[in-house]
Amino acid sequence: MAGSYNNIGLIYDARGDYDGALEWYQKSIAITEELGNRAVPATSYNNIAAIHYARGDYDGALEWYQKSIALQEELGDRAGLATSYNNIGLIYDARGDYDGALVWYEKSVALKEELGDRAGLATTYNNIAVIYLSQGRLQEALRLLERAEQIFAAIGSPNVEVVRKSLAEVRRRM
Repeated sequence: MAGSYNNIGLIYDARGDYDGALEWYQKSIAITEELGNRAVPATSYNNIAAIHYARGDYDGALEWYQKSIALQEELGDRAGLATSYNNIGLIYDARGDYDGALVWYEKSVALKEELGDRAGLATTYNNIAVIYLSQGRLQEALRLLERAEQIFAAIGSPNVEVVRKSLAEVRRRM
């Protein structure tokens, strides 16, 4: 039931109805806490954090991601941790704290490499490359974008087109 509530929240979220999504995520958390299921709340925490992020409430997003990380560490959910680390990097990036973002992105990369999460690696490589591009570190951006492109192309991800646009921008600026 809790998983279903979380999924309903995702539908509201996809429609842009953040208040409706938050209501369903909270219902999911309440049920799982009542039943003692520790795994589902971490997902709902991440989803709530993403809504705060989308609304520009970075402090609220960070608070929910930290809750998720605490639970993921307790459960040994390394894949969840890798995603949460990446998402916290996005918050620091949005705030303009690029050094802070890179710390979180590197933590994410380390776990994703250990787990063999190719799609996740490509996503985080792209995120790091965007920072490098904004800092004028074109060679480093190019290297990571080429790696992201190779991975996305190999797994057939539509994200390869976004990376190719970024690659074209880097090459134009070089």
